[in-house]
Amino acid sequence: MGLQRLFRLSRKIAWAWLRKMRDAMVDPGRARLAPVGCASKEALQTWVSDYLAEGPHTRTDGLNGYDGLEHAYEHDVDVIGKDGKKAVEKFLPV
Repeated sequence: MGLQRLFRLSRKIAWAWLRKMRDAMVDPGRARLAPVGCASKEALQTWVSDYLAEGPHTRTDGLNGYDGLEHAYEHDVDVIGKDGKKAVEKFLPV
């Protein structure tokens, strides 16, 4: 599976990501997927401002690069796990 090899994920996590991406594509406009050069605050916020008009509801994984979005967007943060780890910390090597 391409995702599994590309991101060096376990098979279980790769399938979960694939399922989530397919679910997002069923409802056009629900998710915006595009490559971002890096996870810096500047890169992430530039991407958000390029792809979203001000005001829409946004949901992110809680990476600190998204801090400050609440000024222009309704911003929800989803932290995964009872341990309080954010998605990026839980699933990607940091």
